[in-house]
Amino acid sequence: MRLIGRQGDVLLFALDAGETVEGESEMHAEARGDRGTVLAHGEVTGHAHAIRSRDAKLYRRSSAEVTAQARAIVADALLVARRAVVLRHEEHGPVRIPPGRVLVRIQREYSPQEMRSAAD
Repeated sequence: MRLIGRQGDVLLFALDAGETVEGESEMHAEARGDRGTVLAHGEVTGHAHAIRSRDAKLYRRSSAEVTAQARAIVADALLVARRAVVLRHEEHGPVRIPPGRVLVRIQREYSPQEMRSAAD
């Protein structure tokens, strides 16, 4: 697994052939929305880290299956791109994602009281 890009609090790691991620067998395909395939939403602005291309499919575990503590150690999402795609966000430069399997992680902030997503 190697880091291939970052856009705000979204980290992207390319997976090598045959490499799997924790919780992958429990992931389900997520439906595309009006914005395309959304990897993460901005909590403050409402902007989204999204891919418009139909050549990408996002898989996630349902939020009911994953506690806040578990989110810190398992994959947030798995992106499968048939061709190179571009991740876009209104406040960040575009990030080109090569074809293949990509682990999507949302950066976390440490707090003694709880694990929480970093503010974007």
